[in-house]
Amino acid sequence: MKHMSAGSTVLMAFDNDTQGMVFADEFTCLAPEHVGVIRALPETRKDWNDQLRAMMGPGQSGSRAKDPCRARGRAFVPSGSSFRRWR
Repeated sequence: MKHMSAGSTVLMAFDNDTQGMVFADEFTCLAPEHVGVIRALPETRKDWNDQLRAMMGPGQSGSRAKDPCRARGRAFVPSGSSFRRWR
Protein backbone atom coordinates (compact mmCIF):
# COMPACT_ATOMS: atom_id res chain seq x y z
CA MET A 1 0.00 0.00 0.00
CA LYS A 2 2.93 2.33 0.48
CA HIS A 3 3.24 2.60 -3.31
CA MET A 4 -0.37 3.69 -3.78
CA SER A 5 -0.87 7.27 -4.87
CA ALA A 6 -2.23 9.91 -2.51
CA GLY A 7 -6.01 9.86 -2.39
CA SER A 8 -6.22 6.13 -3.16
CA THR A 9 -8.74 4.10 -1.20
CA VAL A 10 -8.65 0.50 -0.03
CA LEU A 11 -11.98 -1.30 0.40
CA MET A 12 -11.95 -3.90 3.20
CA ALA A 13 -14.46 -6.76 3.18
CA PHE A 14 -13.87 -8.75 6.35
CA ASP A 15 -16.53 -10.75 8.21
CA ASN A 16 -19.13 -8.79 10.14
CA ASP A 17 -18.11 -10.12 13.55
CA THR A 18 -15.61 -9.44 16.34
CA GLN A 19 -12.67 -10.99 14.48
CA GLY A 20 -13.55 -8.99 11.36
CA MET A 21 -13.42 -5.82 13.47
CA VAL A 22 -9.98 -6.84 14.81
CA PHE A 23 -8.68 -7.47 11.27
CA ALA A 24 -10.09 -4.14 10.08
CA ASP A 25 -8.38 -2.27 12.92
CA GLU A 26 -5.06 -4.03 12.31
CA PHE A 27 -5.26 -3.47 8.55
CA THR A 28 -6.06 0.21 9.06
CA CYS A 29 -2.99 0.60 11.28
CA LEU A 30 -0.84 -0.77 8.44
CA ALA A 31 -2.26 1.63 5.85
CA PRO A 32 -0.19 4.74 5.16
CA GLU A 33 -1.81 8.07 6.05
CA HIS A 34 -2.19 9.03 2.37
CA VAL A 35 -4.43 6.02 1.68
CA GLY A 36 -8.11 6.05 2.66
CA VAL A 37 -9.63 2.93 4.16
CA ILE A 38 -13.30 1.93 3.85
CA ARG A 39 -14.91 -1.18 5.29
CA ALA A 40 -17.83 -2.82 3.49
CA LEU A 41 -20.15 -4.74 5.79
CA PRO A 42 -22.52 -7.48 4.63
CA GLU A 43 -25.98 -6.49 5.82
CA THR A 44 -27.86 -9.77 6.01
CA ARG A 45 -25.11 -12.33 6.62
CA LYS A 46 -21.98 -12.69 8.75
CA ASP A 47 -19.56 -12.91 5.85
CA TRP A 48 -19.38 -11.74 2.24
CA ASN A 49 -19.35 -15.21 0.74
CA ASP A 50 -22.75 -16.00 2.29
CA GLN A 51 -24.07 -12.52 1.45
CA LEU A 52 -23.12 -12.78 -2.23
CA ARG A 53 -24.50 -16.31 -2.55
CA ALA A 54 -27.80 -15.18 -1.05
CA MET A 55 -27.95 -12.22 -3.44
CA MET A 56 -27.21 -14.40 -6.49
CA GLY A 57 -29.99 -16.86 -5.72
CA PRO A 58 -30.12 -20.63 -6.04
CA GLY A 59 -28.22 -22.33 -8.83
CA GLN A 60 -25.85 -19.43 -9.48
CA SER A 61 -23.25 -19.79 -6.74
CA GLY A 62 -19.78 -20.42 -8.06
CA SER A 63 -20.61 -19.10 -11.51
CA ARG A 64 -17.65 -16.84 -12.20
CA ALA A 65 -18.21 -16.66 -15.94
CA LYS A 66 -21.62 -15.00 -15.43
CA ASP A 67 -20.15 -12.13 -13.38
CA PRO A 68 -19.44 -9.36 -15.91
CA CYS A 69 -17.37 -7.38 -13.41
CA ARG A 70 -15.06 -10.32 -12.71
CA ALA A 71 -14.59 -10.90 -16.42
CA ARG A 72 -13.40 -7.30 -16.83
CA GLY A 73 -11.23 -7.37 -13.70
CA ARG A 74 -13.40 -4.92 -11.75
CA ALA A 75 -14.67 -5.17 -8.21
CA PHE A 76 -18.29 -6.17 -7.70
CA VAL A 77 -20.09 -3.99 -5.16
CA PRO A 78 -23.55 -5.35 -4.44
CA SER A 79 -26.43 -2.96 -3.99
CA GLY A 80 -27.65 -2.77 -0.42
CA SER A 81 -24.14 -3.04 1.00
CA SER A 82 -23.09 -0.98 3.96
CA PHE A 83 -19.92 1.06 3.65
CA ARG A 84 -18.17 2.89 6.46
CA ARG A 85 -15.09 5.08 6.23
CA TRP A 86 -12.61 3.55 8.60
CA ARG A 87 -10.12 6.38 8.47
